[in-house]
Amino acid sequence: MAKYKKRPIGIEAEVYHAGLEDGFSCIPFVCRCEWADEHGHYKLCFKCPLDIKKQPFLQKEGYKLYINEGDWIITNIDGEKHCCNPEIFELTYELIE
Repeated sequence: MAKYKKRPIGIEAEVYHAGLEDGFSCIPFVCRCEWADEHGHYKLCFKCPLDIKKQPFLQKEGYKLYINEGDWIITNIDGEKHCCNPEIFELTYELIE
């Protein structure tokens, strides 16, 4: 089988801060949200009281990708946003500018 190496491309990334999310949801463990899949993406969130802590997310097609403190928000060359935990980001990316 042939082996391939991913071409190096530049991306934009920054550590998450307010304003980079698509929205906020209640913390699913408190509100009995249902799991969408084995990756932990939540599909359904019941209404919860306003005083329950909210968690930021990026809206994906059919699910919400929740952002944890310290995650990096990566913007691909096509403009799509993803989040990446700090350990994986450090192993995967290096600063070019």
